[in-house]
Amino acid sequence: MTGTRRHLLWSTGVVVVLALMVIAVASVRHAVAVQRTDDPRSTTGSGTRALAQLLTDHGIRLETTDNVADA
Repeated sequence: MTGTRRHLLWSTGVVVVLALMVIAVASVRHAVAVQRTDDPRSTTGSGTRALAQLLTDHGIRLETTDNVADA
């Protein structure tokens, strides 16, 4: 193999690995953001922790579940 061809294959491999890493991180961040949007335990900007705390302060009991059957 010539040096140029080897360099091209190595560069292509690095680009593919970096692209896969970016896709993996983006998909995990998206999944976490979607999960936290309506979670009363979430303190993110779009989370509902403040609302849950207000309801609890007014005597309304809240329960969280990740199971449809429990809801």
